[in-house]
Amino acid sequence: MFKRKYFWSLIIVISTLILFYPSFNYFYTNDDFFVLNISKPSTLGNFLSYFDITRAHQGFTHFRPLTTQVFFTLAWLFNLSPIPLRIIMFAAFLITGYLIYKLVTELGLTRKMANMSVFLYMTSATNFGRLYSLSTQEFGYTIFVLLSVILLIKYLKQNHPITYYLSLITFILALASKETAIVTPFLLLITFIYLKYAKKPEVERKLSLSTALKLMFPYFLLLAAYLYFRIFHYGFASGDSYIWDFSPRVVNTIFWYGSWSLNVPEMLVDFIGPGFHINPNLFKFWSDYMIPICILFIIEITLLVYMLVTNFKKFFTHNSLFTILYSAFFFLVSLTPVLFLPLHKFTFYLTLPLVGFVIVIAFLLSTSSQLQSAIYLIVWFFLSFITLNLTSETNWITQGEKTAKRVNAYFQNNGDIFTKYDKIVFIDTPEDLDLPWKPSQIIRTTLSDQNYFYVYYPGNFRVYYGNDYVSADAYEIKARQFIGY
Repeated sequence: MFKRKYFWSLIIVISTLILFYPSFNYFYTNDDFFVLNISKPSTLGNFLSYFDITRAHQGFTHFRPLTTQVFFTLAWLFNLSPIPLRIIMFAAFLITGYLIYKLVTELGLTRKMANMSVFLYMTSATNFGRLYSLSTQEFGYTIFVLLSVILLIKYLKQNHPITYYLSLITFILALASKETAIVTPFLLLITFIYLKYAKKPEVERKLSLSTALKLMFPYFLLLAAYLYFRIFHYGFASGDSYIWDFSPRVVNTIFWYGSWSLNVPEMLVDFIGPGFHINPNLFKFWSDYMIPICILFIIEITLLVYMLVTNFKKFFTHNSLFTILYSAFFFLVSLTPVLFLPLHKFTFYLTLPLVGFVIVIAFLLSTSSQLQSAIYLIVWFFLSFITLNLTSETNWITQGEKTAKRVNAYFQNNGDIFTKYDKIVFIDTPEDLDLPWKPSQIIRTTLSDQNYFYVYYPGNFRVYYGNDYVSADAYEIKARQFIGY
């Protein structure tokens, strides 16, 4: 009994810890310091202003009060230690996995499919960004979106009004977590269609066009109100990477999000293209990782194609076809808010879309033999493991956190020196001139300019970056000593 009931849970938890336990050892970096600064608790009025959708809070153009300001306010309660926040983040990760299980079973699919979906999701290499970077807001909004969908399905099955109202409330909480939650009403619509036409007997007879319109109207009304305030009052983020492109280039964006969903490294986007041209530096510097990654990826694709061909006829049954279509639309609809931003592609945007992706793969595995499924899951895990190791060595998140941790230790160990100065300059040495980036500017980006010092040393001194700011009254710090090379 124990083995049947808890085998998958143990495998998932152990596999997840093996892959992601290193994330607990990392510090803050970059945007973390900015959000820590604006989330510093002062008065109740200041705290409540986080939820004011009529104006941006302290220049923060993302309306994400629950997952940003409220979340980082907790850091101040724990003396700015990142560990409690990482524990909360990991707990949210586990909750997301549980909700995926609930969604799959509520859709009327098998527990075997649900367990495999959760395993694929929880061991995906795309979880790197959302577990290592504390300033990503992905798990919070994903939890509320999944809850909104699950609760509405329960309402359709049980007809308890409380579940419908809770679905609406969780939609509001999702919007207060991240703007990409605007896809929720559309995910609910495709869920309606799936439950209606996939012949789910417990809800099929209850679903009509009039029922759908009646139930969906409050969601779209809330969405319209939210968009009004965001467009005409609060505003949206802007910058060089936030450039909308509705050209056929979207196919390239879908290709990369699909490839990342199969555990290929995010960094490949910088080494492949235009077309299929591969920068030789990829294998010159990272062959120890890339060779096994390529081998495992080829095995993974071969297994998928083999299972697809051998089980081809099974996919044309009524329920199978609708399950595949539902999962595909779930993936694409969830991606829509970032699909037309080709210069702003990141794996952490797959937090919600990946749900649809893993359901498709789990469905394919469930139609195959137990041996084929086991081999595929093992290949998936080891491909993710190697990709995560490569990513941790190269990604700006982990490198920035290491650098920030060194800077933090330096200032803690030399606190007496800095009491004598009100001006500090991170300088570059002549030996740094051959580097592609000035160390002082790397430090500036890593510390979010002044924000690190606003958080840890408020009002103590002013910090500058670069040799142009050197003066007799400034304390000079060689920037390169913190970079790690």
